[in-house]
Formats: sequence, structure tokens, C-alpha cells
Amino acid sequence: MNLKLLLTIIFGIFLCLSSAKAQETEIENLIESQTEFSDAHNLMEWLEELEKNPINLNITTVRELSLLPWISDVLAEKIIQFRTKQRQIRSIDELLLIEGFDPTLLPLLKKYLTVTSKTSEKDISLEMKTRAVRKLELSEGLKNGYYYKSPTKLYNRLILNYGNQIRIGTLLEKDPGEKKLNDFSSYFFQFSSGKNGFSMLAGNYLLEFGQGLVFWNPYQKYKSNNPVYSAKKHARSAIPYTLVDENASLLGLSMQFCSKFYQIISFYSSQTYDATVDSGTGYVLNFFSSGYHRNDQEEAKKDRLRENLFGGRIEIYPLARFSLGISGYHSHFNRDIVHRNPTLYRFAFQGRKNSVIGLDYNYTSGIFNLFGEFAQSKNKGYAILTGFILDSKGIDISIVYRNYSKNFNSLHGSGFGEHGISLQNEQGVYLGVRFSPVRILKFYLYADQYKFPWRTYSIPMPAYGSDFLIGMKYKPIKKTWLYLQLKTSQRNKPLSVINEYERKITAILPRNQQNLRFQIDYKPLTSLTFRLRIENIFVTYNKLNYLKMLKHRKFSGILLYQEVTYKWKKRSAISTRMTFFDSDDYESRLYQFERDIPGLLTNQMLYGQGTRWYIFAKYNISSFLKVYVKFSSTHYLFRTSIGSQADQIPGNQLNMINFQLEACL
Repeated sequence: MNLKLLLTIIFGIFLCLSSAKAQETEIENLIESQTEFSDAHNLMEWLEELEKNPINLNITTVRELSLLPWISDVLAEKIIQFRTKQRQIRSIDELLLIEGFDPTLLPLLKKYLTVTSKTSEKDISLEMKTRAVRKLELSEGLKNGYYYKSPTKLYNRLILNYGNQIRIGTLLEKDPGEKKLNDFSSYFFQFSSGKNGFSMLAGNYLLEFGQGLVFWNPYQKYKSNNPVYSAKKHARSAIPYTLVDENASLLGLSMQFCSKFYQIISFYSSQTYDATVDSGTGYVLNFFSSGYHRNDQEEAKKDRLRENLFGGRIEIYPLARFSLGISGYHSHFNRDIVHRNPTLYRFAFQGRKNSVIGLDYNYTSGIFNLFGEFAQSKNKGYAILTGFILDSKGIDISIVYRNYSKNFNSLHGSGFGEHGISLQNEQGVYLGVRFSPVRILKFYLYADQYKFPWRTYSIPMPAYGSDFLIGMKYKPIKKTWLYLQLKTSQRNKPLSVINEYERKITAILPRNQQNLRFQIDYKPLTSLTFRLRIENIFVTYNKLNYLKMLKHRKFSGILLYQEVTYKWKKRSAISTRMTFFDSDDYESRLYQFERDIPGLLTNQMLYGQGTRWYIFAKYNISSFLKVYVKFSSTHYLFRTSIGSQADQIPGNQLNMINFQLEACL
């Protein structure tokens, strides 16, 4: 029997047996659209910290509230005005009295908001996290000695808090195939003075300013099912680095001075990066960004390039709802950076020195929020991002325009767009809309039209693209939500074809992709949730003069999963999911966001034919000790190996176990 037909039958059976599926989290909506990534994500880390230390609604500010991805600047202003009028907010439920507040967000926001201050806060607290991740099957590289024989990924983090003023942290991590337990290490010391607005951060840290054109963390915001607020960034200034990307943090000192009318930040960094260095000239040929040091060749690239950087930021608040900021830095590398292919990398950064300066603004008036940033690098390359958000009762709209010149060089920025951390050679207009005609029915959509005026890495000519998403969320009966979503994208892509002379050539063809998703979330009990999802993908190439030369013109795939989650009060929880997938090729790959141990993000990529299942468990051993375990297994049909080259695993099954222990003393 055809596997796609079998999946459809199974879908019908599940639909009849259980009116079910687990409640889709808003966090998943924010990050599930990105490509496969399975390590600590900045948003996940921050929300985890916020769960432990919620924002106090009675002392918070508009800026702090708007850091939450589900609260706009307009809504944050309304909350502060409501608090001023009431003098005090006594319950989170009072937010329902604010005009335009979405009641469905209340259970989620209760995790990150509070109305009382901690009265039993310890003077000193210690947070410990230790993690182990292991593929049970060994790759060829681990077997034959190409990698060091150490297959387990290990992670250890320790943070000491002294009240609200002092925070000290250290982190050690090693990847599979690395031999040193501290292959990557980081540390930080943070001091905050609540009286005079002074704070200091030493060690490894990140900077977030404006809309990310000058400085931002390495994980950009993606177009998502939250189409309005995902288009805008909310900066946190200087923050400790607690992630494991080995080439992302700054290392040095940052100092901040704040008052009611201004904020001044100065910073210095002297950080090393992995790079490929030419043995003859000593030039840096490229950055080695994987972070792996699994053999002598990869270890030889470690810490080969040093950057000394200094800069600052001044932000003023001339009006209560208006802020204006100027950020800038100058950096100097100890080696010249060049590129092997000067045509392909004609406008990429080269040399030793670079400078970037940016001007950003944010203004809120009534139901409107205007924001933007303009930046320029040393070589006169520029980047512009500007937009506005309308946040009114029943409908929210965002429009963002971006224009990144082909020669703009911002090595520490990460802005909204297709290229993410590479803020070059892109122009585009984004529209996001969310509206709710009635409480039980919600619609959301976005449309993004963009172009690359100069050639890209893979396409030797200017290119165009577009993305469109429309979705519906409907609540037909109590405790049940139905989701229907269509996402389309079109973008030129190089493809190998056989021409009329039987020769293999590379053609640039328009690639069209459609993803259709249907989902049911059902929560019959407070402790029990279900989810059922089915998703289809269709990929076509539509340039007729080349279609005759293609072996495959169309690709399709289908994914079906059933998930069940059960919680025993606040002490423990267990979740399991069974997934069936069938896709023609890598071209029609599908992604599913999975529950994982805290600090890990798994957006699993699946293609070919097979099944995947996992079981996740959380148990609170005591008030200060928690343990998390996840076991996952993927079984492929009609395959004799998984992966390629040194990462190849013989057989058709891949099993993985993730374990984490957390203690808070």
C-alpha cells in the first residue's frame, strides 16, 4: 500500500478515536519557522529565566513589559496607564479589564508576570544545570578515529546570585567528538545598583540595540505565526552570555548609566574566533563558525583570529513615549581577512578594521507604534529598517521596510530579513495582519516581497522572492481549538539539469513551495492535553523550457503526528509523540517543533519515509532539584545509512537520549 494513502487512513482513525490534540504554545509559533537547530536559543533561555523571576506589574516599565513577545508597546502603555489609574494591580486577571487585551494570552502571561514582590528572597542563591546529550549509534568518524572518541555532548553551568545586585556565572561545554570537557568555556560577572542606575557586566556578554543593525544576539527573529509582533525587535542592552555558540559573544567589559531621561553604555571587547588561516600569507580565508573541534584539523582553526572592539551608545527620552538612540563601535582584527574568490565575495568585509554607527528611534502614540534604525559601515555601506505597528481592538497590523546595501558590513548585527546575520544585498517590504471578528475565531497572515539586487552566494545574478502565510484559529467547542494554515514561498534556486545535448548544466529556476497544515488541540482536563497535526508540502519548478530536462519536476511530502501530555500537579509531567512522514526528497523536507529539555530547541527536519517517536519526562525531586529526560527514535524505510561522510551512521535507525539535572539552592 502506498505510504501516503496509509498515513491518510491513520489520520482518519486518530480523528475518530480522539477529538484531540495538545494546545499549541505561543512560543512554538515564534520559532518553529526557522531551520533545524538543536541547541540553546536566546529566546528560550530568557523565558526560562523569566519564569523563575517574573516581571512585577506594579513596579515594571513600558520597556520591560514590551520585551515579552506577546505584548506590544501600545499594550504595554495601556497596562502602565491602567496601573496608574488603579494605583495597584492586585491580580493578573485584572488585565482582562484593559481594552484590546487578548483573553487567550492570560494563561501564558501568568507564567511571566506577577503582582507581588518576593518576600522570602534569599541573600545568596546558587543555580546549577548539567546536561548530557548522546546519539546511541556511533558515526563512522567516531568509529574509525577521524573524530576523537567522545560521543557525548556535555554541558555544565553554574550561576551565583547575591540578592538583586550581584550575579556570577560560568559555563563549560563540549560537543560530540571533542575530547576536552571545557572545549568551550565562558563566564560573566554582573553588578547592578538599583539606586543610581549604574550597572557593570564583565566577561562574556551580548549587546542588543535598536533593530539589530549594529548589535544583536546571533539568533534573529523569524517570520512566524505571530505575524505582527515578530517583525519588531525589543532590545535588552547588555546581557550576560549563557549560550554555547562559540563565536557569538563579546569578551570584555560593559558599563551602563541610566536615569529617567537617558541611558549611556560603554563597552570594550577582546575576543577570539575560529578561522581558516592561510599558512603562507597568514591571511584569514574564512570564519569557521561550526564551533566543532573534533580532530586535529578542526582544532587547528580554533582561536586563530582576535578582534579588539570598543564603542558606546547614548539613548535619550525627550518625550515619555519617544526614544532616540545612537550606537557605534570600531573594531580591529590582528590578521587581514581576505577571500579566495574575489568575484563571489566582492562586497564582503575584507581587511583589518571596521566601524559601524547606527541611529534608531521608537515612538508610541495612541494605537500606533513607529520604529526604525539607520546604520552605516566604514566603507559607506548602509542599512535601513523602518516600520509601524497598529494595535487596536480586533485588528493588529505591522508594515516593515528594509534596505540593506550590498556593501554594508555589520559583523555583529542580526536584522529582520532573509539573510539574518548577513545584513547585505536585500530589499523588502513585509506586511503582517492579525484580526479577530469574534472571540472564538482568529485570523493571521503575512506577506513578504523581497529581492537581492546583487548576486548571492548560490545565484550569480539578481534574484527575487516572496513569502505568504494565512491561517485561522477556531474554537468550535470549549477546550478545543482547530487550526488551518497555508504557507507559500517562491524563490529562485540553482538546479542541476541535463540539457538537450545530454550535458549536465546548472539552471536558475523559480522554486514554488506550499505547506498546508491542519491541527486539532484538545484539553479535556487541566492535567491532560492532546494534539493531532497533519501537514502536506508541495514543491514545483515552473520554468517550462527546463522542465523537460528535469528527472523530477514535482516533490511532495506528508507528516502526521499525535501527541499526548499529562501533568501531575506541579511535580511532574510526561509527554509523548508519534510521527509518520513520507516525502519524495530533501526538496520536500518537513519540520516539526518538539518538546525538549530546557535550554534545547529541537525543530526536527524529516524527509524520506519513516516514523519518529519520543517520550519526554520531567520530575521535581524536591523544591530545589529537577530532572528532565527525553528519548527519541527515528526509523527510516528503504535506507541503509543516515547522514554522509564522517557523520554517516550505518543502518536505518537513529536513537538519542537527552538528560538534564537542575538544582537551585
